[in-house]
Amino acid sequence: MTTLKIDQEFIRTILTNNDDEMVLKGVLGLAKNFQKGTLAEGVETLEHVELLLKLGCEYGQGYAISKPLESKAFMEWMANWQPSPSWYLDNSQKHVS
Repeated sequence: MTTLKIDQEFIRTILTNNDDEMVLKGVLGLAKNFQKGTLAEGVETLEHVELLLKLGCEYGQGYAISKPLESKAFMEWMANWQPSPSWYLDNSQKHVS
């Protein structure tokens, strides 16, 4: 296992529940210490994306990124998708996707 997937139950309320945010910080810390990547599911808003990036989560899936797509639509989406400018980690145009 190279990537730890974080269940949407922890993500859904991190913006309003300090306990869930603390659990997430602990999980992200453990993943980092064990040199594992992290993927959060249930990333539904730009606020979720920004907080997850700030906390060090590397990947996400959810409606904030895209709704579910069929394969043909996915290929078109991939060719045209650009991350929100707020997702950039700094001014060097490096971003998390």
